[in-house]
Amino acid sequence: MPSIFPIAKKSINWHTDGYYNRLSEQIYSMVLHCVRPAAEGGENQLWDPEIIYILLRDENPQYIKALMAEDAMTIPKNVLEGKLVRPDRSGPVFMITEAGRLHMRR
Repeated sequence: MPSIFPIAKKSINWHTDGYYNRLSEQIYSMVLHCVRPAAEGGENQLWDPEIIYILLRDENPQYIKALMAEDAMTIPKNVLEGKLVRPDRSGPVFMITEAGRLHMRR
């Protein structure tokens, strides 16, 4: 039976959950699935945003205040061959979703 998921033929390098998206288009979860393990490499580094939040808050609550500011992080625009693909995107690093959950752009 053929897979409904495409098979990657190259590495995806450093990967995020769309931190460069508009705030109204945030990605709150994703699944990465490996069909075959790599002959070498292939390690993941996963972050738990709640643990990061707690560690920063415990170190200095002002860190959280700064990282929740509307202009805490700006992702630079993306220009390819002189054409604007994506403008600068600014927003908080940590935010509370409409459902009341912590979200971290990363």
